[in-house]
Amino acid sequence: VTPGEGEGSAEVLSGLDAGGGDVLAQVMEKLGQLGVDQVAVVMLAPAVLLGGWFLPLIQNILIAYAGLKSFRAIQSPDPEDDKQWLTFWLLYSLFDLVCFVLDLFLWVIPFYGGLKCAILIFLGVLGGASRIYPVLEPLLLQGDEVAKKYEPILEQHLKKLKEQAEDKLKKLQESKQEKTE
Repeated sequence: VTPGEGEGSAEVLSGLDAGGGDVLAQVMEKLGQLGVDQVAVVMLAPAVLLGGWFLPLIQNILIAYAGLKSFRAIQSPDPEDDKQWLTFWLLYSLFDLVCFVLDLFLWVIPFYGGLKCAILIFLGVLGGASRIYPVLEPLLLQGDEVAKKYEPILEQHLKKLKEQAEDKLKKLQESKQEKTE
């Protein structure tokens, strides 16, 4: 069986000889028969269900994994993997923004943190970003049109803030020089 083909994770992991031998070696051998996607689900599912301090750890591991895959995508000549990981980061940033608001209310729901981790696994490890993006693209295009209307106003305000900050910094520097003299 080649990795990721044929048997599912349940079938591959069944039949471990718990009565004798090195169980860890057997598990590692069986995991070698799985694809990366199946290994991620098998390894992360118990931690997602347990919750607690595992969830931030898992989320950070997933982000590091996405960063590594993004680096490799940038290095490869294939534009498809670039698209996958750019899409992932776009959807991750939207997901993180939505979670910022929803966390205020939904943290009391059992397995809410696990669900968030499962969504990250789906978007990154299982390639769900490329499946969800076409659904969200029309909404994102509408949002981009609205954003384009307000960009000049925002840029004007930022320019004013920058000028004010520069003026205050200049005054601070002048007052500091006067005190040293």
